Amino acid sequence: MLVRRGANAARGNRHGLTPLMLAISSHRAWHQRGARVFEWLLDTLSAGLIKRDRKGRTLAHWVALGPSEDRDLWPQVSVYYARLLARKLIQCGHAEIFAWQDYSGKRADQVAWGSGLSALALLLEEQFSDNDRSVELTAKDRQSSRQLESVLESVTEPIPEPIPEPEPVLDPYTRFASQAADIIRQSAADMRKDHLQAQRVIDEDTKYAAKLLLDLRSERDSAQTTAKEYQGFSEKCVDLQDREHMLRRKVECAVNVQMSARVTTAAIAQHQYQHSLPRRTGSSSDVDELRAEYQMLRQSAASYEHHSRRLASEYAELTSVVKPWARPVLTALFSVAESSEEDRDDAMSMLGKLLGTATAHYRPKRPLYNDPEVSDVNAIKAVLETEELRLQKLESVVSAACGDMPLDRVRSVVGPVLSLLNNGNTL
Repeated sequence: MLVRRGANAARGNRHGLTPLMLAISSHRAWHQRGARVFEWLLDTLSAGLIKRDRKGRTLAHWVALGPSEDRDLWPQVSVYYARLLARKLIQCGHAEIFAWQDYSGKRADQVAWGSGLSALALLLEEQFSDNDRSVELTAKDRQSSRQLESVLESVTEPIPEPIPEPEPVLDPYTRFASQAADIIRQSAADMRKDHLQAQRVIDEDTKYAAKLLLDLRSERDSAQTTAKEYQGFSEKCVDLQDREHMLRRKVECAVNVQMSARVTTAAIAQHQYQHSLPRRTGSSSDVDELRAEYQMLRQSAASYEHHSRRLASEYAELTSVVKPWARPVLTALFSVAESSEEDRDDAMSMLGKLLGTATAHYRPKRPLYNDPEVSDVNAIKAVLETEELRLQKLESVVSAACGDMPLDRVRSVVGPVLSLLNNGNTL
C-alpha cells in the first residue's frame, strides 16, 4: 500500500539500512518461505536492490553477515536468501553487486569467509570474484544463471574453508571514511565523560552547599539558645538588683529607727534626770502626758527591735549567698573579659550557669516572731549598740568576700553583679 502510494522503497534509516537489508538480517522470511514472502519483498522493493548502507555494504554483504539471533540456522538460511537474490539480480541486470566492495575493501564472499559460511563464500568466489575482477551478468547469460542456480541448489555439505586472501591496501580517503565512525564514537564518549565529570562536580558543590546551610541553621539555633540564656541571666540580674534596692531601703529604715531610738534614749535620760530633781507639785495633765510619752517610747522601741531582727536575718542570708560565690563569679568575669572571640561563648555560658546557681540559693525568708515588749531602757541601749555593730559588718561584708580584687575592674565587666556585691558599701 505504501509503495503504491509513492513511498520510497530505497530509503534507509539513520544507519542507512533499507527494508530489504532488515528483512535479510532476520529468519522470519525463511520461516514463511512457503508463502514466498522473501520473493514478494524482492519484487515489491526492487528499488533497493543496489543500495548501500553507511558502511558501503550491499544486500550480498548482508546475506553473508547474517543475524545475531540463532546462528545455527544461518548457513541454510543464507543459501536460501542468496539463491533468490541472485535470481532477482540476474533478472534485473545487476549481478555485478556481488563483486562490489564495502568501505573497508571487502567483497561479499570475503565477508562470508569471515562469518564462517564457507559454502556460500566458495560459491560466490567461484562465480563472481575470480582474480578481483567485476563480472556483469545480464539477462542474456542464461547458461551462467542456470549454472548458478544449480550450484546454489546443490550445496548441502560444508566445504573446507580456504585460506582467506589478504585484505587490499586502502586509499587514505577510504581509510579515513572507515575511521570516521570510530572517531565520532570516541568523541561522543569523551563528551559523555566530561559531562559526567561536570555533573559530579555540580553534585559535590550542591552537597557542600547543603552542608553549609545545615551548619548555618545549627549556628542560628545555637545563637538563639544563647540569647535566651543571656535574657534569663539579665532577668536574674535585674531581680537581684531589685532585691538589693529593697534591702537598702530596709537598712535605711533601720538606720532611721536607730536614730529615732537614740533620740528617744536621750529623751528618756533627760526625763530620768528631771525625775531625780526635787519633786514639784504638778497637775494630772502632766502625768498623763508622761504616760503617753512613755507608751510611745515603748512602741518605738518594739518597732525598732522588730526591724533590727528582720535586718539581721536578711543580712545573714545575704552573707551566706555572697561570700561563697564572690570569688568564683569574679574569676569567671575576668576570664570572660580576657578570653578571645572563639572562647567567649563558652566563658559566658559558664558565667551564666554560675550566677544562676548563686541566685538560686538566695531565697529571702520572712522571719516569724512576735513583737517584743521592751521594758528596760538599758536593754534598748544594748540593742542599739548591737545594731550598730551589725551595720558596720554589713558595710564590709562584700569587701571581705572580694579580697584584694579591685572593685573598679569589676565595674568595667558587668554592672548588675557589682550592684549585688557592693550593696553594703554604697549605703
